[in-house]
Amino acid sequence: MKRFRHIALLAVLWAAFLSSCGGRQKVEVPDTSGYAAYAQCFDLLPEGEGWAIVSLSPYDGTTDTLHVTEPLQKIVCMSTSHVGFLDAIGAADAVVAVSGCDFVSSPRIRERIAEGQVAEAGYDAAPAYETLYQLQPDVVLSYSLGGASPMDERLTELGIRVFTLYEHLESHPLARAEYVRLFGALTGRMAAADSLFAVVRDGYQASSIYGPEKMDECPEKGQSSINCGQIMDGRKVLVNLPYAGVWYIPGAESYMARLIHDAGGEVLGSEPGTSQSGMISLERAYELACEADFWLNAGNVQSMDELRRENAAFASFPVAAPGRVYTNSRRAQTGGGNDFWESGAVRPDLILKDLRTIFAGGPEDSLYYYQSVK
Repeated sequence: MKRFRHIALLAVLWAAFLSSCGGRQKVEVPDTSGYAAYAQCFDLLPEGEGWAIVSLSPYDGTTDTLHVTEPLQKIVCMSTSHVGFLDAIGAADAVVAVSGCDFVSSPRIRERIAEGQVAEAGYDAAPAYETLYQLQPDVVLSYSLGGASPMDERLTELGIRVFTLYEHLESHPLARAEYVRLFGALTGRMAAADSLFAVVRDGYQASSIYGPEKMDECPEKGQSSINCGQIMDGRKVLVNLPYAGVWYIPGAESYMARLIHDAGGEVLGSEPGTSQSGMISLERAYELACEADFWLNAGNVQSMDELRRENAAFASFPVAAPGRVYTNSRRAQTGGGNDFWESGAVRPDLILKDLRTIFAGGPEDSLYYYQSVK
């Protein structure tokens, strides 16, 4: 995978620089063609009868390799999206602990939680170290929002293997979905993972307004095609609600912006050339609302009255009207979890199909993750 090897080379040069300054030890990067086609932060390397799974940190370019010689039987998930991948390939029974059991959407995992077969793993700030030590899992799948986690270091000291994934930082929807292959390698279910990913990839490309031919014109697989052509059916979209008083708008190269773009829309106020979210004021949001055809991801509200109770200013937003405001919480759980971020990570094809239906004014009962605000 060309992009992976390019990043890997940068990782080697960066590590060598740090080593010369008395810093880290040199990072070892495998010299191989790899297996992942879209993902930027992982690769799979055949190794005997098993796999060498390589995870690359986008923060500092360092890599970690997990050698899997036989299917893992006891996996701890520190993110519910990891649960979604395992459940999708029929490997839910390998999950022995989850961070945030109340937020899980998978019926099979929820059943196992109720039966006491899946424990609460705690959170990064307060992990259930005793529980995890007693479970003696094959691996704890972690995630990172920055640097190294004290939890990861402590678990390593206890002899528990921690493997950090960065699927939440992949901006291409198919790159994020491709992590199902990583979970297939972990559990000996590569055939199921490859089969599912093929369905997702083909479905996504078929639903995209650009189609597989246009998507393949982009400079490199896995990279954004946002700049590969003009939007063909420019639905203008306002996204999100203020969080803790701040209204975040995803960058034009982000996961959500890419989904909306491939459905024929444009995220208003989105910063070009970045996947990072920017902040806008309520006044700026009103200006965007005057341009918007649709308002997506408007929290968990069920009605226009509830939306206006969130902020009285929303009553003046021109886009705040029936048939124009949608939430991605159709599959939200009473405990606060949302399947959009669990199984949705595996099925961007279904999300894209929802968005195409919304933009085309299609029937709401055909939506899977989205619902309109009445």
